Amino acid sequence: MRLEDFYGRTDDTIKIKGVSVSPERISRILWSEGVEARSQIRIYREGPFEHADVLLEVGEKLFFDEMRAQKTFMEKLERALHTGTSVRIGVKIVPGSAFKGTSQVVDERE
Repeated sequence: MRLEDFYGRTDDTIKIKGVSVSPERISRILWSEGVEARSQIRIYREGPFEHADVLLEVGEKLFFDEMRAQKTFMEKLERALHTGTSVRIGVKIVPGSAFKGTSQVVDERE
């Protein structure tokens, strides 16, 4: 049995649904899929369940005229994130004003 590769600093890793995930790994996955927009990881609870979303800042490169094209793109990103991290992470396209602070990770579980 071998360990998977480590991405980024181990003290920067966060636990999402019991799985250690590096914010740098998420950034690399997004970059490999062609996303160059500013992003933020939001972790929160709804009742007893833990959820995570990647918020992407809307811009010219992430603005689509067709809703179907946008939905297909977001589903593609969600699949890539799930494959790369083993955690289901949602993707939302939001305006820059929706970002909370300047941190790459916003943990609202507490």
